[in-house]
Amino acid sequence: APGACGTGNPSLRPADFNLKNKFTWDEVFPFLLGRIGSVSSDYNYDAQGNALKQLTGDQRFYRYYQTQFYLQDSWKVFPSLTVTYGITYQWFSVPYETRGLESTEPLSFDQYFGARVQASQMSETGAGAVPLIAYVLGGKGNGSNAPPLYKPEYRNFAPHVGFALNPGFDKKLVINGSAGIVYDRSVIFSIQSLQDGYSYLFQQTKGNTYGIAGDPYDSIKGDKRLDSNNQLSNVTLTPPATPRPPYQPFVSKGVPFGLNNGLAFNETIDPTLKTPYNMVFNFGVQRQMPWNMLIKVNYVGRLGRKLLAQEDANQVLEFVDPKSGEKLSTAFASITQQARQNVDPGNMTVQPWFEDMVNLPALQSATKCSYSTATACLAAGISGYTVNGDFADFTQSMSYYIPANVGMGAQFSENSFHDNAAFSTYQGLLFTLQKNMAHGLNYDLNYTWSHSIDNLSFFANSQGDTGIGGIGLVCDAVRPRECRGSSDFDLRHNITGDATYQLPFGKGRMFLGSQPRWIDEVIGAWDLSGVA
Repeated sequence: APGACGTGNPSLRPADFNLKNKFTWDEVFPFLLGRIGSVSSDYNYDAQGNALKQLTGDQRFYRYYQTQFYLQDSWKVFPSLTVTYGITYQWFSVPYETRGLESTEPLSFDQYFGARVQASQMSETGAGAVPLIAYVLGGKGNGSNAPPLYKPEYRNFAPHVGFALNPGFDKKLVINGSAGIVYDRSVIFSIQSLQDGYSYLFQQTKGNTYGIAGDPYDSIKGDKRLDSNNQLSNVTLTPPATPRPPYQPFVSKGVPFGLNNGLAFNETIDPTLKTPYNMVFNFGVQRQMPWNMLIKVNYVGRLGRKLLAQEDANQVLEFVDPKSGEKLSTAFASITQQARQNVDPGNMTVQPWFEDMVNLPALQSATKCSYSTATACLAAGISGYTVNGDFADFTQSMSYYIPANVGMGAQFSENSFHDNAAFSTYQGLLFTLQKNMAHGLNYDLNYTWSHSIDNLSFFANSQGDTGIGGIGLVCDAVRPRECRGSSDFDLRHNITGDATYQLPFGKGRMFLGSQPRWIDEVIGAWDLSGVA
């Protein structure tokens, strides 16, 4: 039956499946052998725009330099006070692809997202309401005037200072503290795979569709097959012309369509990217106690700033209907609540936002909706997203029938900038009881009471459903502190202990210290140790 063939197309004639028509086995068995309905090919290009041979792959050759200086000194101000101070300087050059296989875009996250926020606040719509992102050739491989992936930094100085005080009134007491800045080293390694994965000027995909629309019978009879060498027969693959800069992805004649596409995922490196850094500090006291014991109490803090993160510049933004004054979120929340109460779409309360902003005839034509209101047609046609409260996917699905750049940017369905939007705070109080070696025994008992807070770690360590994985995704770019909370690796209480005991046998120990060497090799110098 036609349905069993996976088509269900009424253009298939019943007589076509009547074996009395004396079809040959070659004509019947394509159903079993399979057909090649489409071929999708990926192409790499060189810097001149020439397509490389299929399946040869390509490489990137990056060049960058790392320079680091470190100076430190200790000054014994008084017999009881020692001060240590120093400074670290690091310069990591911006990596560039030596053959010119590098593309950049000039807009920072703040510029692009700020324009979206402003347009939404003013209820501006249309293709020109939000600037279009265009990619150009970048890096020193394309000349000294080509823009780099991000601006170089020449002032990454990291000072630090510490002290240790042994007060005269108690020589068994030591008070110490320190503070400093530590820069990360991860930026260069983090951005290279991102640059290679979304390099529109040097990578293209082209699809070839075979068959005759509306005629599955002749399509199956004449479509491409795998030949005896398991290769496609009679298939000519022609690479598309590589885009020339400045190239605007998912834009046709100045009109963006990526949001309608639904699979227009974009990742870019913020041209204002900075090196993340941490401010670290501690203050502690320690005192020697009887029986070779030492007690330590330390406060430790670490403030992470400008940490690497992703921000989706295409997240849903509030949009007010200029005619009725109703908010998009209010209209969506209303139909979501009614859908969860099993209200029939035709009986739902009509929302002015949908009636004013949605092209009802286009919606009815596309979805075959028989309801007379946009509210009902949307609730019925996008019912899964409505019941689930999936605001972003609902807005994306609705984008076909509303003006461009309403709720979400029209150029991409997801537009992720890698920038410095993450931050963290760690504070801990550490207690240690330490027994120095005596009678063959030493041990440490440690208790840490701490709290780690950030705005990123949950998504940094999980796969969020954002099209590109959601790794390190800030959950709300408008209100980044909305995501702030306990780190997913936060551990409030941590107790550890370790001990070593020297067994009292062998040379230099309590028993059997004068035995021949070969006996000492067997029984001497054994220790027992453990960690809990």
